[in-house]
Amino acid sequence: MCMKRFCLMLLALLMMCCCAPANAVKRESASRPSPVSSPSPSPASVPVDGYGRVIGEEAALHLRPAENSPVRYRLPEGAAVKMMEYLCDEKGTWWVKADYADGMQGYILSGSILEMTSDEVGKYLDSLTASPSPSPSPSPSPSPSPSPSPSPVLQPENKAVDYLHQDGYTFKILEDGSATLTSYYDPDSSTTELKVPEKVEGHKVTAIGEKAFNFRTELVSVSLPDSITFIGAGAFFSCSSMMSIRLPKGLASIEDSTFSFCRSLNSITIPNSVKSIGNKAFFSCENLVNIKIPGNVASIGSSAFFGCKSLESITIPGSVTSIGDEAFRSCSGLAGITVPGSVKSIGNGAFRSCTSLKSITIQRGVTSIGDEAFDYCLSLTGITIPDSVKSIGKGAFKACRGLKNISIPRSVTSIEEETFSGCDGSLTSVKLPDTVTSIGDNAFYACYKLKNLTIPGSVTFIGEDAFRYSSITFTVDRDSYAEKYCRQKKYSYNYSR
Repeated sequence: MCMKRFCLMLLALLMMCCCAPANAVKRESASRPSPVSSPSPSPASVPVDGYGRVIGEEAALHLRPAENSPVRYRLPEGAAVKMMEYLCDEKGTWWVKADYADGMQGYILSGSILEMTSDEVGKYLDSLTASPSPSPSPSPSPSPSPSPSPSPVLQPENKAVDYLHQDGYTFKILEDGSATLTSYYDPDSSTTELKVPEKVEGHKVTAIGEKAFNFRTELVSVSLPDSITFIGAGAFFSCSSMMSIRLPKGLASIEDSTFSFCRSLNSITIPNSVKSIGNKAFFSCENLVNIKIPGNVASIGSSAFFGCKSLESITIPGSVTSIGDEAFRSCSGLAGITVPGSVKSIGNGAFRSCTSLKSITIQRGVTSIGDEAFDYCLSLTGITIPDSVKSIGKGAFKACRGLKNISIPRSVTSIEEETFSGCDGSLTSVKLPDTVTSIGDNAFYACYKLKNLTIPGSVTFIGEDAFRYSSITFTVDRDSYAEKYCRQKKYSYNYSR
């Protein structure tokens, strides 16, 4: 009896095993996408701009996920990339396959993702194989669901169709027939003067790619044809021997870090066509003496002229509406500056450590002065702030040891932290309007020569150590917050009336 029951149970179990798998597989595939495996999905063809690494036929795509840092390799000399694909092996590992002009194949890292970290690269590659969400409608779709849109960084509108090499230059030929100069190679580093051609094999050269000439320390002078309208970020980064460059007349902008660390550059003419100067565009061009910003420029980026210590004068045209953070920081040779009324905001630290700056003219129209905007301008003796200014940032005039007097306009309602801290050399007079309601921490810290100050009755807050290490006799209103403050701190004071 027991044996018969056992056999029946075994038979039932076998029948269940035979019937279950189909439904189980369907449920699993409906609940989650299939894992990445070989064969790979249709590879996405993307342009390459000449960076990568090839070792025979087995070179890997180096992502270094543990370090999560950008990676960059340079192709061997003469390797002209024509096409690139993303491929996936049986372990689910992604590779980048490239076909070269000479027929050789290898696996490389695309120049299009040079600035992406390994995590960001991983996310992009994942997006190439992500299964689309199932449609809520039971009716079949007339066409397959489109794959996720690739990153705009990896899919420029004007795609590369070929690469050409000529006289050490590498050119990317685009769909519209134009050419972009992507790199320059001089094996002996003996060429000091360059004249970029206007055409290559009938293709007009219209752009210089990002980092195309970076670290070419042997270059002394460069001339660019007027056919060029765009120069990529960092194109001449750290060309430390370059003394002069001729920019094309139709150039639209100076991009980020274009001339950073060009320490020998002493003068440059920016064409009138330029409308913006990017972040760190001339960072640490320490021998740059003269530069004229043309009248069409609307913005000056952060740290654009940071460390240009030989710059003696610069004119900011009325077209400029913003001056970025630290735009002229440490321009220690700059003696005077006029900020036009078209500028709405002066960025944080914009003129910080301009130690030779004696005069500043801020025209009416400027609405804000950023934190530490004029910090450590040791030679500054006076400044007039127009009534259009509504805010003065923290430490805006900190350590301006030559500052003698300053008048705050009625449009300002607060004196922020450390605004005049360390003005210990000459500051003897400050006028606060009756619109000010607060004085921040350390606002007048160590202003040794400031002997008299009127605190208006509108003030309802005075921060910690606002007047520490100062010997001020205050003028206050009766029964005001300022009177109570002086009593608490045992400061000398007089009544205003």
